[in-house]
Amino acid sequence: MVHTPKKARISLLTQMVLLISIVVLISMGIGTALFSFILDDILDRYIGQQAMTVAKLSAMNERIIAAFDTDNPSQTIQPIAETIRMETGASYVVIGNKDGIRYSHYDPKQIGLPMGTSNDPVFLENRSVIYRGTGISGPAIKAKTPIVNKKGETIGVSSVGYVMSDVEKKVAEYKERVVSLSLVLLVIGIIGAIIIARRVKRLIFGLEPEEISFFFYRKSSYS
Repeated sequence: MVHTPKKARISLLTQMVLLISIVVLISMGIGTALFSFILDDILDRYIGQQAMTVAKLSAMNERIIAAFDTDNPSQTIQPIAETIRMETGASYVVIGNKDGIRYSHYDPKQIGLPMGTSNDPVFLENRSVIYRGTGISGPAIKAKTPIVNKKGETIGVSSVGYVMSDVEKKVAEYKERVVSLSLVLLVIGIIGAIIIARRVKRLIFGLEPEEISFFFYRKSSYS
């Protein structure tokens, strides 16, 4: 006579722990993904506004404005722009004239050369802009604003950028914290699942579903 091996049964306690843990894990995964998406959007906006603040700070610097009327504007502008860049953490602070020629750059070899992206919105529409663009520094979140002299004339442009590699490092740091917090919450959720499952197990006197079914089956047979 051939005996069919019995299938291994998972205890009620294990089933409940697994089920609750899976629900917690899925919830945490969705929450982490959503938070990461929101974080990316917030940081894009925050860094864009920060770039604009630095650009306007540079554009309103009286020494920079006055330097446009000198024979060698970059001699005065370059050290000021570099000081602003280092103090604010910007990837670059570029000051250019109306022809788009650089008076400052973190790489001095680029001074005197045309700027890498268009300044049309600044000069043609006389407005400040925040955007993502790619220049010689690579993909970046950029801000440009006009430089205006005391006569109200637009004489140049202040361009500030945070390259994406630097931005992504900051994003990665925040995401690591989110993931770490998620793992802690997951562990707490699993511990909570075990506690709940054991509580339910005690309430049903440690019986398995099959045992409960058998108990009621026998009771109904004798009634």
